Amino acid sequence: MNKLIALIFGIISVNIAFGLCREITVVNAGTLSEELGDDQLSVDTLIVNGPINTADFKTMWAASFYGNLSYIDIADADVENKTIPTRAFLDASAQTDENKGLIPIKLRKIVLPDDVETIAFQAFYNAVYLEEINLPQSLKNLGPTSFANCKSLSVSPLIIPDGMTYIPGDCFHWCTSLNQVILPPGINMIDDCAFADSSVKNINLPEKLLNISWWAFRNSGLKEIVIPENCEYIKSGAFDKCKDMEIMVLPSTLRYLESYTCANLKSLKALYSKASKPPYCIQDALFGELAFGHVDSIPGENSTPKDIPVYVPVGSAELYRNASGWNYFTNFIETNDFPTSGIEGIKPDTPATINTIYDLSGRQVANPIPGMVYIINGKKALYSL
Repeated sequence: MNKLIALIFGIISVNIAFGLCREITVVNAGTLSEELGDDQLSVDTLIVNGPINTADFKTMWAASFYGNLSYIDIADADVENKTIPTRAFLDASAQTDENKGLIPIKLRKIVLPDDVETIAFQAFYNAVYLEEINLPQSLKNLGPTSFANCKSLSVSPLIIPDGMTYIPGDCFHWCTSLNQVILPPGINMIDDCAFADSSVKNINLPEKLLNISWWAFRNSGLKEIVIPENCEYIKSGAFDKCKDMEIMVLPSTLRYLESYTCANLKSLKALYSKASKPPYCIQDALFGELAFGHVDSIPGENSTPKDIPVYVPVGSAELYRNASGWNYFTNFIETNDFPTSGIEGIKPDTPATINTIYDLSGRQVANPIPGMVYIINGKKALYSL
């Protein structure tokens, strides 16, 4: 009851209009619907304690789709199998309208228990209005498309817990309000379309990352990317159409670049490749496209520029000039001075003086924004007030 009172006063204090608030302690899993009774369609804020299962998530979904439920707090609930179940907040058959398509639920915020280990397949798919969710440190698994099309998700930074080793396919696809993501050191694979068509501008790629899969970051908001040492394979279209990308750093361990990997990077200003032997560019069998674009074509307005500086190890420029795919470029510069290997382990930094803060391109920043990544005292870190 104290939790409910505090919540109500908190809502009033910031003048947020709210509807019916209910705090319910469930004795037996699967009985939330009975406990809510006639309030199911009118409840706006719901706090649930006690054991809950798939049936109870179905009740919460119904209250958010047919009713007005927008805030859910299950922090003190005992979730069955420590798993947010498959399609917990999605019923495609009920939500589909032949004229309007998939109609979203009204959920805007949910608080999960600290011991949740799995968020299953499509658990929050198409929760278009979902702005805020906590990812517990106990989390070990995210299901494919678990947050796909959560267009309002704006947690910044979104910190993926340390127990995760894999970002599944379409996990954050179409998350167009998501700006910054921090990955844990154990991530070894980012699967198909994981962050495609998202607004992610800053993300760290951990040193254990071996593969970046098909369309993983396609058409995202990335401005700079440093592929870590150990990564060997970047699949087709992984960074295609990242129109804001300015700097890309490829590791010495990279062996293969599939077609369209780095195509249509119209803002690219510099490309660094640390490999002494040019990574092999695999050609698209249907259209003949290579990693950066058609070698013999005139670049269009959205194409990766051909004349940008491409920095390669001393003694390897001639190899790159003659390598299939790499011969797309015309300006190779030999160097042994490569950017550092990424921003793994980013954490909020203590406040720094203005004259020690720079953006990722080395420009001094007069008015740094909290939650963004900068170079602070010579290291990349999250800025906080």
